[in-house]
Amino acid sequence: MALAPNPMLIIMGRFLVGLGVSFASITALIYIVKVSPSEIRGGLISANCLMITSGQFLSYIINYGLTRVSFTNLQIN
Repeated sequence: MALAPNPMLIIMGRFLVGLGVSFASITALIYIVKVSPSEIRGGLISANCLMITSGQFLSYIINYGLTRVSFTNLQIN
């Protein structure tokens, strides 16, 4: 998506990635419900949701940090 030549491709890419992530999240929750014992099922589902939210928060922090970095002197040898 970063190399998309126009905004419409960015929007389409974001939409498709969002669909993929939502399908993966639902599939993971269903798998956890099916294979986990009932005593720890709620904790596992809560941990899954917490890890997803933590990953999103971490990506926002990394994105904010990268906006403060100057890439004008970046060289790949």
